[in-house]
Amino acid sequence: MKRDDFDKAALLRKQGLSYKSINEKLGVPKSTLSNWFSDEDWSNKIKNKLTDKRRITSSLQAKKMAEQNKINFAEKVRHFRERARQEYALHKDSNLFQAGLMIYLGEGDNKFDHSLVRLSNINPKIILIFMQFLSQVCNVEIIKIKATMILYKDLNENICKTYWNQFLNLSPENFYKTQYIIGRHKKRRISYGICNISVSDRELKEKIYVWTELLSEQLTGRRV
Repeated sequence: MKRDDFDKAALLRKQGLSYKSINEKLGVPKSTLSNWFSDEDWSNKIKNKLTDKRRITSSLQAKKMAEQNKINFAEKVRHFRERARQEYALHKDSNLFQAGLMIYLGEGDNKFDHSLVRLSNINPKIILIFMQFLSQVCNVEIIKIKATMILYKDLNENICKTYWNQFLNLSPENFYKTQYIIGRHKKRRISYGICNISVSDRELKEKIYVWTELLSEQLTGRRV
């Protein structure tokens, strides 16, 4: 025999309520409601409508969240760049500051649509100066600076790593897995491969963008 509240549950279901809502109103378990109504065509039509409604609501919420995230990100970037302009006055006459930015302008990843501050070179002195810029000017902890060697297959990984560490003094934790270039460098112009160093930091990336713009204006006397 069906429970006394079957009629009440059926009325609420026909009004378009979900099993969860009916359970909250009447205390009837959802499993019981499913047993009562899952084979009823009219109940399944209501189920489909509720599913469509939830899908639309979820889509609208996701869109709203994405729009808010975009606004929040733009505000964060604006804040980073404003702070960079304020800090520029403190650093603009520093040789290391100018050297680091000039190196990045020439050898760094100048795409500013991501968070990776990345620079590659075959000259360890260039890498070392930029690492000092990151550490002394930007206050980046050494452990956050990641290095990757890019080698030809005929180069010895251990010898190359020893060579780079003579200058950079990095720990094993700083190194990512070595990448290899297919082929053989016949003239041996790159005896110890290429060293790529990177820091994942969106604020730093935005600051470098602003600083290089301001430095170019300072040195040339005009906006570039």
